[in-house]
Amino acid sequence: MSKKNLKERLKQYFSLINLLKAIGVFLLFYATARHKYSYYSFLRVYVSVTSVYFAYISNEQDSKPWLVIFSIIAILFNPIAPIYLDRSLWAIIDITCGIVVIVSIFFQKENIRE
Repeated sequence: MSKKNLKERLKQYFSLINLLKAIGVFLLFYATARHKYSYYSFLRVYVSVTSVYFAYISNEQDSKPWLVIFSIIAILFNPIAPIYLDRSLWAIIDITCGIVVIVSIFFQKENIRE
């Protein structure tokens, strides 16, 4: 692997989009512990806003599977019309969404079509 190729790969993984995703993964995994209600409200806002942004990027890339996945996550976590579920079910959803976002870091392209 050449230096230029390695530099490009590192640049891809350390982008703003992937930083937003990594923060989201941390917040989702951290949500499985007990917190005040305000933490979960913040989590809903952060995850829904970033998921809408990632869905937009997916649409711009013509990546329909990622568009659908991030749209579903945005709907699940939307703070305007919240979905109320049992705490144990939310823990499963948080972990599952965190894993999905990790996978997207490695498999979703970042370039947007012109």
